Amino acid sequence: MSYSQIQQISIEFRPSFIDHSNLLITKENDGYSMSIKHSKTNEKIMLPEVSLSELNKFLDNYILEKQLDLKEKQQLDSIKSRESNKNGIIDVSVGVDGIIVIVKISDYAKSVLFDFWSPRNGTSDKKFAMMLLDLMKKSFTNADTREYLLQLEKYF
Repeated sequence: MSYSQIQQISIEFRPSFIDHSNLLITKENDGYSMSIKHSKTNEKIMLPEVSLSELNKFLDNYILEKQLDLKEKQQLDSIKSRESNKNGIIDVSVGVDGIIVIVKISDYAKSVLFDFWSPRNGTSDKKFAMMLLDLMKKSFTNADTREYLLQLEKYF
């Protein structure tokens, strides 16, 4: 999947101690629309293609990396599932303070869906999250949205 073919990027931010939010970036005829929804605001703006140039360059390799990670995870999950059933072990991953980020990237024919928990420094997940935060902070103007983004940034 090449970014030039991507029609929509949907991101759900689920931080532990502040409201969840949804970010949606959609390809339009004259650029992109970007909207964020959370309990205090629902802001939508239009972006010229140039404002997404850095993200465009990053996404091709990131999507490929995520697709490979998903294939490996599916193989591991099926092994874990069999072991859990055989040995009666329940595999649960729980975090107390952090953020779950759920991402769906769609083109004309298919979608890639993945998530990550509180990305660490030096990872592509952290770079992706920081690129999104930077884009949102530069683009959204609503006071409630900007305040929310400052709170959200603390999770990264």
